Amino acid sequence: MRKRIAVKITPLNPTVFVKLTDNWIELGLVYPVDTDLRRIFRSEVSQTLLEEFGLAGIEIASETISIVEFPGQ
Repeated sequence: MRKRIAVKITPLNPTVFVKLTDNWIELGLVYPVDTDLRRIFRSEVSQTLLEEFGLAGIEIASETISIVEFPGQ
């Protein structure tokens, strides 16, 4: 399997990594998938996560910064 999908030291089991920041929770996913299916699979995983978050009442937010005026101008 490692030769077929060009994986050397990464575990072949799907794994979730969680990183806490001061503003959000970052989830990192590692999952083996054929290189030709990466984009499709990533989209399916993302859509499923968004649906499940919605069902659990978890809203997704992002930080937006607007620069109104540069100092000294």
